[in-house]
Amino acid sequence: LDWTDPLWYWHWGVSAVQSVFQGFRKTTAVDRAVVAMRQAAKDVESLELDISLELEKAVAQRDTALKAQETAEASLRSARTNLDMVREQYQLGEADRVEFTDSVAAYVASLANRIGAFYAKQRAECAVFALLGVYPVYEEKKITEEL
Repeated sequence: LDWTDPLWYWHWGVSAVQSVFQGFRKTTAVDRAVVAMRQAAKDVESLELDISLELEKAVAQRDTALKAQETAEASLRSARTNLDMVREQYQLGEADRVEFTDSVAAYVASLANRIGAFYAKQRAECAVFALLGVYPVYEEKKITEEL
């Protein structure tokens, strides 16, 4: 050791202590970053599971809406056939006005159910699109009375 330049030794000692503390701070910062990254990975996994569950529910609702629409269309065909048959019977005098009115009311109810099922299917598909973040090109569809 040379005591001729004590300021140099003082500087060296401070530098050594400073590098130890800075190294500790850097190690602590890296550890904190690793913990934050692991927590972020768990959060992402949790969100992915939530979105997956919501998507499964939305797809199930869409499938249910498709079946409801098919059922409504089958009901409408049946109501239409019944209305045609009751109309012919009414014109021949074999059915009274009450039967004809009931048949018309059933047909109108079937039309309303078909429209409700159509829009329920549209809403269910929109929910799936919103979860996926994919929006198709808009295509206007019209509901006609004919099947």
